[in-house]
Amino acid sequence: MPPPDRHLTARTARHPATEQLGAWVHLSSPVQRIAHDATGIEVVSPSLTVRAQRVIVATPPVPAGRITFDPPLPALYSHLPQRVVPGAIIRVHTVYPQPFWREQHLSGQTLAPRSPVPYGSALREPVGRIHWAGTESATLMHGLMEGAVRSGERAAQDILVALARARQTAGLPDRSP
Repeated sequence: MPPPDRHLTARTARHPATEQLGAWVHLSSPVQRIAHDATGIEVVSPSLTVRAQRVIVATPPVPAGRITFDPPLPALYSHLPQRVVPGAIIRVHTVYPQPFWREQHLSGQTLAPRSPVPYGSALREPVGRIHWAGTESATLMHGLMEGAVRSGERAAQDILVALARARQTAGLPDRSP
């Protein structure tokens, strides 16, 4: 059995990747509570409790709203489950002669009227040691699996940077690859 701080919780069906991870994967064990403070994170599900330095919440805002956070998240984050409507995105592809939006440092993407755009920072910015990922937090390919993967990579990179900074501050050697 891996050390307790190395578990991974998933609600997905068996997959070859989960077979390789073995005891690190816990199926049908949704997270109920995340406690966070300056010393770390405690993630609680019906079948286990995990201590970690940081956590990535990679679930859509509505199911994430069912998790109890201790202490509670700031208002901007706690309002997300009431504001984000699952499946409310309509895709339209339009071609313009010039990418005029780039001069304004925009991506060229837009979302449906009840989109989470006003909450963009809450979909991406960490709250202390809690990081966010998922298609809703993607800056590119929003609403697609590719966007979800990219946002997960972004969140993982953010954690690696934060851990390296913490090690440097503590005077410990850098363990990054």
